[in-house]
Amino acid sequence: MSRIVFVFLSFFFVSTLGFSQIMNEEGETIKKKKEKKIKKPKCDTCDFSLFYVDFTSQRSFRSFEDNSVYNSYAEWEQQTRDFNFGVSGGLMMDLAPNIQLDIGASYFGHGENYKYEDPDSLYSFRNRYMQLAIPFRLKFVYGEDFQFYAGIGGMPSNILSIRFTEAYRFPGSTEITEVEPVKLKNDFNSFNFYLLGSVGINYYLRYIGFHLGFDYRYGLTNTYANTTTMIDHKMNAFVLSTGLILKI
Repeated sequence: MSRIVFVFLSFFFVSTLGFSQIMNEEGETIKKKKEKKIKKPKCDTCDFSLFYVDFTSQRSFRSFEDNSVYNSYAEWEQQTRDFNFGVSGGLMMDLAPNIQLDIGASYFGHGENYKYEDPDSLYSFRNRYMQLAIPFRLKFVYGEDFQFYAGIGGMPSNILSIRFTEAYRFPGSTEITEVEPVKLKNDFNSFNFYLLGSVGINYYLRYIGFHLGFDYRYGLTNTYANTTTMIDHKMNAFVLSTGLILKI
């Protein structure tokens, strides 16, 4: 008899669990609502650290004023723009939706040319200001796999040296003599600062991306120390950058 009672109670208990519903104080049935799954916004780069490596080419130019007593640098007024190359790399960090900070290191040259030529003679020289810099930008980014960005930032720079090269042709000669380049490490300010404006596009695959960008670089500080070289010289450039983005 006890076995029959035990089986009956077990069946009743299981049935009650299977068919019972939650009741409120007034005896009304309350149906359980299914919890909705919150969809996370798609972000192909959120789970990755983004590192970039860029190769840059730039069209260099500058503002210039000769402050020497005898206009010793008057010929520099005739200097022309020059093409130069560089390399940079760094890290891109998401600060908020569509807001990104990138910071890195860059090595590049800023160049200027001077050339005087007449039927009998020729003289030319070139200055290249070799620099190591730390660019940083705050960017607005739109898109996912294919992105457009625009940003502003700054760039402290250290001039490592000025590479000075010259060439000449004597009157009555057809041979052009090139002088061995000289590295100048005096008379310039080692610290310079630029403002940056940037626009560009990124295209991402699964673990790698491609980058194409355009920067305008505007120098705020005088290149020379105005101790022995009495000139006001500020460097500017239009910069094209292409490179890879690594998602790690």
